[in-house]
Formats: sequence, C-alpha cells, structure tokens
Amino acid sequence: MYIAIGLVANVFLFVPLGFALSRIGDIRWLLLIPLLVSLAVEFAQYYTRLGTFEVDDLICNTIGGITGYELGISLSGQREGDYKVITAYLIALGLCCLKSMLL
Repeated sequence: MYIAIGLVANVFLFVPLGFALSRIGDIRWLLLIPLLVSLAVEFAQYYTRLGTFEVDDLICNTIGGITGYELGISLSGQREGDYKVITAYLIALGLCCLKSMLL
C-alpha cells in the first residue's frame, strides 16, 4: 500500500506543472519539461543523499505533467491536434508504474 501511495503522490506532484504548460500551448515541451524537472530532482536527491534515484519516479512525474496538461487543455477548451500518441504514451507509462508497483 505504501508503494501505491508513493506512485500516486508522484503523479499528483507534477499535475500543476502540466497545467501551467497548457497555458503556454506548445505541445513540444509537454514531455520534455516534466521529464527534465523530475530528472533534476532525482539527481539532487542522489547527490545530496536525501533520497534515492528511482526511475519509476521519473515515469510517474511525467505522467503527472501530461495529466495536468490534458486537464488544462480540457478546462480551457483549446483542444487541437491528434492526441492518440499522448494517450498511448499515458497507457504505456501507467503500465510501467503498475509493473513497478507489483514487483
């Protein structure tokens, strides 16, 4: 149960960042910015020894960024383009989180 709470918390942690990215409106940064911010946090944890570097945190944080972006786009009504790739990406990342939760 502790692992599931940690994974969900990592997703929700980056929803505000994704929401802010939806205001920019440039989809090219959708995956890159949450991933780079999460990577910076993980490296800081590793080098300061205040935490551990975990790949599932990177995955869940990126999912949170995408979720926040989608939420922001949906609430503002500015839906444009084909989001099948993003949906497939979310499903793949969700399965990775599920796998790491079960193992």
